[in-house]
Order: sequence, then structure tokens, then C-alpha cells
Amino acid sequence: MNRRVNVIVVGGAAILLATVAAVQQPRGERTILQSRGAHILSQIKATDRSVRVISSQAMPMVVLPPPETSLVDWLTSAAKGVWLIQVSRDSGRISAEGDFVDSDVSGKVLEAFKEPTGVSFPVGTELTFSVSGGTVASNGVQIQGVVPWIRHPQVGRTYLLFADLNPDTNELVVPAAGLYEESANGFTTTLTQASAALISLNGSVPETIRSVRAAAQRPQ
Repeated sequence: MNRRVNVIVVGGAAILLATVAAVQQPRGERTILQSRGAHILSQIKATDRSVRVISSQAMPMVVLPPPETSLVDWLTSAAKGVWLIQVSRDSGRISAEGDFVDSDVSGKVLEAFKEPTGVSFPVGTELTFSVSGGTVASNGVQIQGVVPWIRHPQVGRTYLLFADLNPDTNELVVPAAGLYEESANGFTTTLTQASAALISLNGSVPETIRSVRAAAQRPQ
């Protein structure tokens, strides 16, 4: 039995609606909804080879820039650090709560536009941040955590990263609208349920990079 998950947006937040459909999946493969507080491993069956866990987390509200402010200026001003990175590693793990999959994503720094006080990632070094979702193997079973409203970072792809810093753990924190993926047409958000104002940073890749450099040099 397969679960079909629909996503709707109400007031800027994504809401998951789960319905059960009588669609036969390949033997050993299942799709389930995240059950808050229920450990993933406790839901694995002896016949499972692959399990997709659909996140029940709603998309956080994203504050849009005022009309007179560009998206690049807005994101750069709000972030503690801004980097151009190429993703080099993606390591999935069971979340601290045990009910989903998180990933530690590492990226090679191609350019550092702005950095938090006391933190430095020179060009060529790697920085690491955590995201919700990803894939982990446990006892021969592939467990994939899927967040319906965002595209998971891909190894080898290039991103503009707008991040904050957790002062208690000194770890980078990436907000919902904090990753923009390089494409032939410029940089586009990894959010799949984004407002039209957030979809693109408007401009070619070189133009956007110049805009970020300029924004990062302005007094904050």
C-alpha cells in the first residue's frame, strides 16, 4: 500500500495532507509519513529494502524584502555569512529526535563574500552545514527523508549560501531561503513552494555574484 502526499500552501506555509492510495510499490519499497516522536528504525519491517519518509514539517514563513530593496541586498544584509560553494559531500544521519533524516552537507568555498565575526572559511577550504532530509542506510535498508517543499543540495552543484551562526554551538544555520542553486539562467531558490519574489536572484551568474559582492561591502 502506498501513501500519496499532497502539499498545499495556506498563508505562506506548506501543509501536508496524507491520503492512502491503493498503488502497489515494488516489493520491499515503502513510503510513509513522518511520525513525530516515533523513531524511524522502529517502523522498519523485515521485508523493507527502501523506505521513503515524507516530512510532516511545514515550510517556515519567509519574510520578503520591501519593494525598494533587491532580494540580493535583503538576503545579504540579513545573513551573518555569505559564500559561493560547490557541494562536495552529503552525509545523511538519523535526526537527533530519531523520527527523520538530517544531512551534514559540506561545500568547497569558491568565494567568501561576508563572514561572521571570528569565523573564516578561506577560498579552497570546506564549510559544513546541516539540512533536513537526505539518505541513510541502516541494516541494509535505504532510508530517504524527503522534505516536499525544498530540493536537497546535490554533490557537484554550486550554490550561493546565506547563513546565520548559532552562537552557542558555533554552527552554521541555513534558513529556508538560504540556498540558491546555480543554473544556466542564474541562481534559483531550492524552495519548491516559494513566492514568485523568491524564485530567482534576477541576473546571470556573473551579474548576481557582482551584486552580492557589492551588497556585502555596504555598511550593515
